[in-house]
Amino acid sequence: MEKLTIQLKNIQQNFGAKEVLAIDELSVYENDRIGIIGGNGEGKSTLLKIIHGDLKLEGEIQREVAFNYYPQIAEVDELLNIDSLDWALMSQFDVPKNNLQTLSGGESSKFRLAQILSVYQMGLLLDEPTTHLDQESVKKLVEELRYYYGTLLFVSHDRYFLNQLADKIGEIQDGKIVEYEGNYDSYKEQKEQEEMKNEHDKENYLQEKRRLETAIAKKKEQAEKASKVSNN
Repeated sequence: MEKLTIQLKNIQQNFGAKEVLAIDELSVYENDRIGIIGGNGEGKSTLLKIIHGDLKLEGEIQREVAFNYYPQIAEVDELLNIDSLDWALMSQFDVPKNNLQTLSGGESSKFRLAQILSVYQMGLLLDEPTTHLDQESVKKLVEELRYYYGTLLFVSHDRYFLNQLADKIGEIQDGKIVEYEGNYDSYKEQKEQEEMKNEHDKENYLQEKRRLETAIAKKKEQAEKASKVSNN
């Protein structure tokens, strides 16, 4: 059986009066590669912050490993020890050896990714890691993460990235997270099947409702006729 890396139970996170997350249970294992998806404001980034331990909340969290975290918005860590950087990785990502203040948005993203990946932890959290990256850089990141050993959870809107790396999709909607096996394309197929089933169930329900309404109307009509005959 695979080793548990983190488990969340009875998690509730509110921002003011708004309930952002309400997760009964989420268990993640050492070789899981989970792509987190959902609409804007659904709590995707909040979930990663909870797992990393950045937010106080109601509920139980059992962490069995440490997690590196790549937030969606952050500055390059200028205090990072240069000796800890993987210079082969920096070269692979085409990060220029410029003053950090002169890096473009894409260069800064690649530098931050190289910083995170230079220091290994058993868990890795990535929040929209492909933002500001060109397609070639996205492919290089995918290839690097293919060989990552451990738990990988990432938020992304990039269909290619999700298809290449995810073996599960976690969809957050209305504060709940539902897991689907497979990559993004597999998730879409499962969602379409769910919608077809729901539509079929709805049609069956409406047909049964109409049948019952018709039967009730007929019985009522028969009762009224019988009452008139009896009165006559």
